[in-house]
Amino acid sequence: MASTRRDLPRRTTRRRALRKAATTSPQPFHFGPEIPQTAVVNSPYSSFTATMPETDRADAAQRDEKTETLRVLLVADSAIAQTAIANRLGNAPGIRPQFMIAANGPGALEAMQREVIELVVIEQPLSDGDAADLIEQIADVGDRAGLIVVGDRDDAESAVRALRSGADDYLVRDQLTSAALGDAVTTAVRTARLEDNNRRLVGRLRENVAKSEHFIRALAHDLSASTMVLESSLARTEASCREEGISCDIREQFVHVSACLANTKRLVDDLVGLAQTGALSSDVCDVDVCQVVNKVLYEQSALIDQRGVAVTVAPELGTALCNANQLHRLLTNLVRNALIHGCDAMWPRLTIEPAASHAGHDAGQLWLRVWDNGGGIPSDVRHQVFEAGKRFGASAGTGLGLAIVERIVTQYGGAVQVDPACHEGTAILFSLSTGERD
Repeated sequence: MASTRRDLPRRTTRRRALRKAATTSPQPFHFGPEIPQTAVVNSPYSSFTATMPETDRADAAQRDEKTETLRVLLVADSAIAQTAIANRLGNAPGIRPQFMIAANGPGALEAMQREVIELVVIEQPLSDGDAADLIEQIADVGDRAGLIVVGDRDDAESAVRALRSGADDYLVRDQLTSAALGDAVTTAVRTARLEDNNRRLVGRLRENVAKSEHFIRALAHDLSASTMVLESSLARTEASCREEGISCDIREQFVHVSACLANTKRLVDDLVGLAQTGALSSDVCDVDVCQVVNKVLYEQSALIDQRGVAVTVAPELGTALCNANQLHRLLTNLVRNALIHGCDAMWPRLTIEPAASHAGHDAGQLWLRVWDNGGGIPSDVRHQVFEAGKRFGASAGTGLGLAIVERIVTQYGGAVQVDPACHEGTAILFSLSTGERD
């Protein structure tokens, strides 16, 4: 029958394997004339490198560069089977096997524990047990190795049992050729290496995730404590100034600092929530966009005054169904991006308005436009500006602001883009759901 690839997961049975290995005596080896006896006398397995007839060595020398040396564990309790499989594998194209021979299950398990094995070939049936049971026992011993079963029966039941236990392939002894065995070995070893690499990568990824989670929890704790100290210090300073009498300007500065601190506290609370639950709060409600815009502009008033930016906000911006804190982050990033990296140096302007050109474009969506009269974004990089880490121009920042904007917008079912119709400065168009349906 044709070989069948493994597509079912293996079960781990390390305890059963160790119990069986401890209670079963390893059997001695009796090698045939084609398999040289080694000096390892008191071991349940032995090893040698396959050789080939003189007539084949010239051809093999020409393909040495394409030949791969493999450490192969051959499990068979008969010298005839050992010789037959070893010869076929030794003549397989592209492979130069270094054999370890085990006559039974305990010997195979000991070889897997002591040696670096890349391929296991099990001849079935075994006198001391079933090949499927041995494969399950091998699963937890050493690194992942390719597993091939060579059986004496051409039936689906034997093949399915071997594959379910974790074999990569099942081949029938009477139909076994060097070419077929070579193909099966190549696939099995490649699969084993990929799985082993993936396992190591997943392990490192989990380790990095654990470190990141610990860092986030520690950072959230420290920032929360620092924010509480700042709030307390600001409150005491403000109370002390009131007793001594302060000007309206200083009082306004206290209000502004309090507003900025409140926004910082919201971000810290989000971080604390992320550390505790693994997710940011995504509670949604109807949010008046104009109120959030005004709050953001008030918090950025020092920067606006410093740059001398003329800001225009439409009287009505509509209502969006979203999380108020996330909308605040979105608008903060857009406004700061325009103030710091956009806006003309001589006559800086910033406008926030409904995107009239998108009115009715998508039912249930509120489209808004944030425009500044700076130098604009080159057309050849406009499609990249929402990618994390993408920066351009002399005043380029971290490259995260617009990436954060896109993530928030898409989280609430919206879209964002650089307005292609804007030929002066930069206009960012974005949409948010209104909760309305057709």
